[in-house]
Formats: sequence, C-alpha cells, structure tokens
Amino acid sequence: MVDMPIATPMPDGRISAAFAALGPMSRTAFGFQAGPRIAGGFRYTRAEGLLPGDEDWADAAFDLRLTMLDGAAGWPTVTLGFHDILGTGLSSGEYLVATQALPHGLSVSAGIGWGRFGQAGSLGGGTRPALSDREQGGPEAWFSGPTAAFAGITWAATDRLTFAWEYSADRYEAEVAAGLIDEPAPWNAGLSYLVSDGVRLGAYTLGGQEFGFTLTLDVDPKRSAALGPRIGAPPPVLPRGIDTHEPGTTASLSGPLARVLAAEGLRLEAFEIQGTRAELRLSNLRHEAWPQALGRAARTLTRGLPPEVETLTLVAVENGLPVSSLTLGRRDLELLETAPDAAEQLRARSTLGPAPMGRGVIPDGTYPRFAWSFAPYLRARVFQGTDAGRGEVGLRLSGDWQPAPGLSFGGAVTARIAGTLDGGTPPASSLPRVRTDAVLYDEGNPSLDRLTGEWRGRLSPTVYARAQAGLLEPMFAGVTGEALWKPDGSRLALGVELAQVIQRAPGTAFDLGDYETVMGHLSAYWDFGDGVTGRIDAGRYLAGDWGATAALDRTFANGWRVGIYATATDADDVPGGFDRGVTVTIPSAWFRGNATRASTDLGFGGRLTDAGQRLNLSGRLFDSVSAADTARIDRDWARFWR
Repeated sequence: MVDMPIATPMPDGRISAAFAALGPMSRTAFGFQAGPRIAGGFRYTRAEGLLPGDEDWADAAFDLRLTMLDGAAGWPTVTLGFHDILGTGLSSGEYLVATQALPHGLSVSAGIGWGRFGQAGSLGGGTRPALSDREQGGPEAWFSGPTAAFAGITWAATDRLTFAWEYSADRYEAEVAAGLIDEPAPWNAGLSYLVSDGVRLGAYTLGGQEFGFTLTLDVDPKRSAALGPRIGAPPPVLPRGIDTHEPGTTASLSGPLARVLAAEGLRLEAFEIQGTRAELRLSNLRHEAWPQALGRAARTLTRGLPPEVETLTLVAVENGLPVSSLTLGRRDLELLETAPDAAEQLRARSTLGPAPMGRGVIPDGTYPRFAWSFAPYLRARVFQGTDAGRGEVGLRLSGDWQPAPGLSFGGAVTARIAGTLDGGTPPASSLPRVRTDAVLYDEGNPSLDRLTGEWRGRLSPTVYARAQAGLLEPMFAGVTGEALWKPDGSRLALGVELAQVIQRAPGTAFDLGDYETVMGHLSAYWDFGDGVTGRIDAGRYLAGDWGATAALDRTFANGWRVGIYATATDADDVPGGFDRGVTVTIPSAWFRGNATRASTDLGFGGRLTDAGQRLNLSGRLFDSVSAADTARIDRDWARFWR
C-alpha cells in the first residue's frame, strides 16, 4: 500500500527496483517473483545519525514472501512474509496479510504483524529477543514480541494514477528515538503515477507529518528491452531431390562445412562420416539457446552433406566440454520444416542423450587457435556497509590461445578510465585480509587481472574435470582443480574443488605476498525445474574459516539469471553471523539487440568481509555443463526452428 505490505504477488519472473527517500533516511529495494507463489527481495536501508554518537546506520536485508492462497474463485489472496529474514533485527518483521480486489479499481488489505510490523502492539504479545540475546539473526525471533494489526485500501483511479491509504503498525521507534523524524500518527497516505511502461513515480506522507517520494522500475526478463536479436533468417532445408552435392570424405568436407557453420555463429570442433551417419561436434558462439543453434546447424548441413547421409548426430560442446547430443533424421528435417507443429513432431522423432565419449575427427587447421577481444567493462561494489556503492568503467583486453583440444592459455589486462573503487579505507578485520584489502588492488592501473593455463576434459560419461594454474584472479595466484559428477538428465550433481593459492602483491603484475592457504569445497546441486537450481557449498574458505554457502538461482530461457546466496562460517567478524547477497546476470542480447552470448554479471548486498570468501573464477564446471545438458535443451526446444 504505502509502507505496509499487500498480499498480491507480482507477475511470475518480474523484477522490481524501487528507491524511497524520507528526510535523512533512504531505502533501495529489489524484488523478484521467483515463482507463482514465492518471491524474494533485497533492501538496503540507510539512516544518517541513527546510531549512538550520531553515526550513520546502513543495513542490507533479505525478504521472503510466500503466497498461501492465490485469490482464485473469489477468495482473497493471502501471503506470509518475512522482512530481513536473516538479519540484525533492527528492521526485521513478519506478517500475514490478505488482499481482496473489489469493483471499480478498489482493493482492500488487512493483516497482522510482528517485529517491525508489530510496534503498535495493538493485539498484545510478549518480548522480542534483541540481537544481543541471539547468536545470529533468524528463526529465534520469528513471530515473537508485540503483535499489531494493519489495514488499508488502494484505488486505481485511472490506468496510470493510484491512491492508497493505510493504518500502519510501524511506529518507527528507532528513527523517532534518534530524532530523525517526529513521531507520526498511525496512518499513511500516498499516490503513484505510471509515467511509462515499467516506470512509476510516487509521493507519500507518514501521519501527515513526514513526506517522501518513491521511484519504482519494473523489468520483465522474459521480454526483451530491444526489439529482438538482430539475426538473419535461418537457411532453409535443402531437399536431396534438388541438391547438387558431390560425394565427399571427412577430410574434404570439413573445411567447407566449418566455413558455412561459422556464418551461423557455430564452430566445428570435430566431424566424422561413417556410411549414412554423420557426427559433428559444435560450439555455440552466438545463440542464446542451444536448440536454436542446433536447428541452424541441422538446416545448414542439409546443404553441405552428401545425399547418402541420412542420420545426423549433433554434439553440443560448451566451453570445450562435450555435454549432450541430438540425433535426428535428415528426412524428418525435409518433411517437417513447414509443418504447423514442426517442433513437437521433430522432438518426438529425435533422440536427446549424453555426448558420446571420444573426440571425433578434428579437422585439419583447427588447432592451434587464437581468440581475443577488446571491450569496455563495468566493475562495481554495491550496497556494502554504509557505502551505498562504488564502481569503475574501463577497457579490457583479453586473449586465449588453444594449442590442442581441452588445453588453453589466456589472460586479461584492464585499464580504468573513471571510477571510485580505488578510494576509501579497508574495514577492520580479525581474519587474514583476503578481500577487505580489495581497495589496494584497485589502485593499480593498468592491471593484469588474469594469466592462466587451463585443461578441461571428460573423465567418464558422467564425470567432468578441469585444472587451472597461474594468476587466477586479481588478488590470488596458484593452482586449482575441480571435478563434477552429473549424469545426463539427472536433477542431482555433485562437485569438489580444491585450490592451493598465494596472495598477489597489490599494484604489481607478478609479485607475490606472504599469505598462502589451501581452500576447498564439496558442492551439491539440485534442479527444481523451470530453471530453478539450488546449490550448497561446504568447506574451507580463503581466510581459513570453515562453513557453508546456500544459493538459489533461476535462469530464464533468454539467459537472464537471478540468484540469492547466504554464507555462514565459524568466523566471528560477520555481523549477524551471515553474509548474504544477490546476483544478477543480464544477457547482452536482451538490451543490445544483437545475437550474442555475452552477458553482464552484477552482485550487490554482500558485505565487504574476509569471511566466507572463495576464488573469483569464471567458467566453473556446473555452469558449463548445465547450459547444454538435455534438460535445458528440452526446456528450450521450441526455439529449434528459429
């Protein structure tokens, strides 16, 4: 409504970002509708002079909402919610709220709350334990302390203008005690105006005494901000009755096939013809979904393979790892291309399975191979402590040399153009400074971020492995190894990672420091379906602390990924006992409109602490394997003919 919650969920997958200001206080909030009945949120609240000694207070908090009743058959929508579910207690609270839609744009809501939502104490209750009485934020305080009722009404006067009034259960006790605001009356009012699609401005008052404003941005990751990827139409299937193919061998055909596949954003890794069967191993360099890449490859091959080839096996290779295979009939391609239900019929006649072992026949001239890029970059630390955000932009030059399959040597150099990452003072820490000294590493310009050698391979049909050595990331050098067990199509995957590292000296390219450590983790992954994956990592972190990290991610078909994580360790320098944050991956094709697999990774909310820290490595095995496994291909199969 205004400051009290309603029960109505956002549309599935919707991301909302909001900023609200009230005098010396501000709040930045992100919400994500992870599924029809579950939503998560992140809030960063800052209040100037709230703490004793006129110190500023800032807090990053996670929220959780569970829709208990969805409002079907005329019943109200009912939601159970948690504010700051793992937090420090100052802004934490729980509530149960019901919302009923009425005619003429009206909607009424009523609920009961605890913690932050129970400060009015109108329904009585006991004492809520303070943070000092608990080992950490969390269940110990849930649904305890004074309980209060709240209610309100909203009215959509037009398609753009909405009014709201509420009776509030939040008395803003800490803010009033610190003198930041006057004690408000127990009612709030506000209005909001939809400026354009996804942009809403609002104004509100607390009890008629304090006034503030809001800005809300809504993003639908299922719908591209651009008009769609700029990509040419796929080549049509060429029926064999009118083809002009000449008989050919693997050696004579691999070169021409590699060239026509490259025009479709595909790289030919291996190729072999045996009688009426052809097997091709392909890397996808352009298309956001593997079925789209496989579909374009299949149609291209009808124009380049001899007519006697009837069966095609296309192996999806992700970051050098053969993951899955699609076997289909060439005649099915010829018959179904223009059928109204072509995708469904072709899937029924095709076979998806794990990639065959072995490498196939590597075309002459494939290796050695060199690739490079020169592009701008964005690096940020957002909502950490009392510092709302720092960032920098610059240019990155990266290169990768592959002398043989599975083996690569590469590096990256960055040059900062502008930014604030190199400012500030490292926070206090009782642990080895594995991350809190990051500001010192940001002072070097230009900087050698990475220089490594890497091997990737497949040890068995269900086990993948990789090893890496060198300057692994801006702060650490060393050696690391990883193995992943993931049967094709299995919801469960298990992994192990071990690293021996030494800290790099700040501001230098090759000098090393004195701190050396061993870190390692056991990991378990579970696919919940619909793009939702859970992960638990348990083991030893960079600072020598032991603990575990739990994470939950949802990946959309177009490459968007939103995730949350929480880490608990035996270290004592993490307020509330937990570190937690939000990660977002935005595919470049979503806002640029060009066909590319590039993406931008954003993270915010995690504390700048030395506890619970791992190496910042890209291309970990689970991400590579899950991007091309049969479950993911099956889920996105409708894109085959695009």
